[in-house]
Amino acid sequence: MKICIVLSGLGAALMSAAVLSQAPPPQSSTPSAAPSSMSSAFNSLDTDKDGKISEAEAQASRVVAQNFASADTNKDGAVTREEFGAAFTMSAPAAPAPLPPAE
Repeated sequence: MKICIVLSGLGAALMSAAVLSQAPPPQSSTPSAAPSSMSSAFNSLDTDKDGKISEAEAQASRVVAQNFASADTNKDGAVTREEFGAAFTMSAPAAPAPLPPAE
């Protein structure tokens, strides 16, 4: 019985070491999901499809409506795709720190 427990523990330790020794997948400079979801959110708010979100269009999203004034950096009364991306991508959670290499 003790030998089964020891072998099980040893197997778990070896599996953990194998998993930890694998290099994490390379990170691109821009997350692949973020631009797509940002573009989708922008497109859904830009109901008249003029390439910008008016203050009236922003009311469809509580977060965008509350932050409209700060997102409209050039103060022209509309949020462009670029202003939208700059204003609303910072709320994404930061990537966790990579694990140290296994020795």
